[in-house]
Amino acid sequence: MDESETEHYALKILSVGTTVSMRMNWYVSHIRSISHDSNEVLQSVLRTIGKAALIAERRIEDASKSHNIEDVAEVAAEENIFIEDLLGCAFVVSQGYITRITSRLRYLHKCLKRDGHCLSIIPGTKNIPNKPDLMKACSGLVAGMDYTQIQVIDAFANYFKHHEEWPAKWDEASN
Repeated sequence: MDESETEHYALKILSVGTTVSMRMNWYVSHIRSISHDSNEVLQSVLRTIGKAALIAERRIEDASKSHNIEDVAEVAAEENIFIEDLLGCAFVVSQGYITRITSRLRYLHKCLKRDGHCLSIIPGTKNIPNKPDLMKACSGLVAGMDYTQIQVIDAFANYFKHHEEWPAKWDEASN
């Protein structure tokens, strides 16, 4: 093998090594983006929603000092609706975060599979997991329920977003 062939193979090996290294670095950076996502933003939004709910609660307490039952009832009704909307917003914001994380996990799984690697998030499967499978596998169960914490957050968010579209009486919905 002459010098030019040696240099050619050396460059080829270096090129392959760099490609593998760049892919591995991409995987690492993708995993970091999943774990260091906008958790701080989510926490900030949830804190702001919590503060707004506390202010609404104080308005109810202040109104109760007036001793005018009609005023108290009106303020309590308005503020309770406001608090319910704030809680719904908190669930929807959390659902967005959950969706972002599950989408990134699915994408990472797909890229690893394409490159001949296997990421086993859900025991016993090598398939690319769907969002419901990830929500079930990646969170603890709520006490006394067969649903994970993430599944419950997702369900409450969907309820908040869509409950106005559903039948007024749930008993009638099953008929």
